[in-house]
Amino acid sequence: MIRRSKEEWQALIQAQKASSLNQMQFCKEHGLNPKYFSFRKNSF
Repeated sequence: MIRRSKEEWQALIQAQKASSLNQMQFCKEHGLNPKYFSFRKNSF
């Protein structure tokens, strides 16, 4: 698993919001675990 900084997670979350992709599609394209992405998204 890749360790990302708080700033990197914030950038990924913003990128997903700005994209036309839903969360599952975004995670698949970026090699992210959807459950962990949700956890990080909800922690901000």
